[in-house]
Amino acid sequence: MREVVGRCAPDEAAVEETFQSVNAASAIKLTEVRGAVLLVLAEAGLKVGEYSPARIKLAVTGNGRADKEQVQWMVRSLLNLAEPVASFDASDAVAVALCHAASRATAVLR
Repeated sequence: MREVVGRCAPDEAAVEETFQSVNAASAIKLTEVRGAVLLVLAEAGLKVGEYSPARIKLAVTGNGRADKEQVQWMVRSLLNLAEPVASFDASDAVAVALCHAASRATAVLR
């Protein structure tokens, strides 16, 4: 993550908030990874937007309960891509960025 931040030099970052998980082991691993990411972003002095999964889905698809296929399709459509994004994880990451951009644009208009 430090390498990516160093190479790309972003002005801001966005992450998905943690969600309730039935599997405790998975939830713990996700929380650990998220903590490491937030640490790297804080070390870089980046402002970080945090969004719930429902808000991200709503921003991208218009439906806060959209499934992964809908998110992937809308990311492809919104960005006018010839091919779908490579994976659901990648389309989810792009959806977080799109949600953040939309949120920032709305904040500027206020």
